[in-house]
Amino acid sequence: MQASAAPAEMGSVRGKDHLLLAFVVLVVLFTTMFGVGYQFGRSAAPGCAEPAAAAVAPVSVAAKPDGIRAPKGGGTYLQVAAAEKTSAEQMARNLAAKGLSATVAPSPDPKLYRVLVGPVAGGAELTRLRESLKAMGLSSIARNL
Repeated sequence: MQASAAPAEMGSVRGKDHLLLAFVVLVVLFTTMFGVGYQFGRSAAPGCAEPAAAAVAPVSVAAKPDGIRAPKGGGTYLQVAAAEKTSAEQMARNLAAKGLSATVAPSPDPKLYRVLVGPVAGGAELTRLRESLKAMGLSSIARNL
């Protein structure tokens, strides 16, 4: 009986070997196709490449008689918000009505605009302005433009 059982067991081992080989071939094939597709996708869409690290300069927002103006380059500003254009302009008008020099400037996200207050010289003036904004319930981030 042992002689006839051995060939049957060998057949099932060969079947498992073929199944394993087929699995490995499929994994290699899918990995290769994924790599080729990835490379093709990167080269086909050059506009989607990662942007170079560059400072985003403020773009002039049309000056309005209500005190909204584009920031002057080279100054330090306190950013109090980033919002859609209409909300940012409204917030800047509200800050201007309270006697602050408010500015609306674009952000790296084309849908958002920064609400900036300043420019400030730094030191004591920066601290005083930050405390005034905090008293209004606004947090701020210093931005050098």
